[in-house]
Formats: sequence, structure tokens, C-alpha cells
Amino acid sequence: MERLKAALPPLQQRYNELCKAERRTEWREQYAEVKAKRDATAEMMKAIYTKLSEQLIAVLQEAQQVDQEVARVNRTAPNGEQDRVLTVECAARAPTWYLTTSP
Repeated sequence: MERLKAALPPLQQRYNELCKAERRTEWREQYAEVKAKRDATAEMMKAIYTKLSEQLIAVLQEAQQVDQEVARVNRTAPNGEQDRVLTVECAARAPTWYLTTSP
């Protein structure tokens, strides 16, 4: 009986080591799978983001030029004229009904 009691701690330790190794192997497989999915999705996002950022820069530059014209027109409105042109960003964010109503 004493031999069995003496053999138990090393066996438990070995069992724990094997359990940890097995869990690590399973986790590594999950890690690799999820990382591959992440990498693929990140590449798709990068391609889309690059294209969108180029388009966004172009439209923001155009909006800046148009907003200068908007400011000029609004600034030179005749006395008593209440209508004003919204800036590009305000018009883009405004609800559709707001842009189609007139006083």
C-alpha cells in the first residue's frame, strides 16, 4: 500500500502535464484556425478600406471646394432672403424631407 501511495504523486503530476499538453495542442489548433480567418478578413478589409479612403479623400476635397461656393452664395444673399444652402456634409446628414421642403 505504501508503494502505491508513493507512486501516486508522480503519476498525478504526469497526468496533469499530459492534460496541459493536450489542452495546449487543442488551443493551438483553434488559435491557428481563428488567426487564419482573421488574416483573410483583415486583407479584405484593408483592400476595401484603401479604396474607400481614396474615394473619401476625393469627395472631401470636392466638398471643400463646393462649401466655399456655398459660403459665397449664402454670404451674398439679398436682404430679407431667408434661404441658405447647407454645406455638403450637412446636406449629406440631413433627413431627406428637410432637403425637399421649401418655405
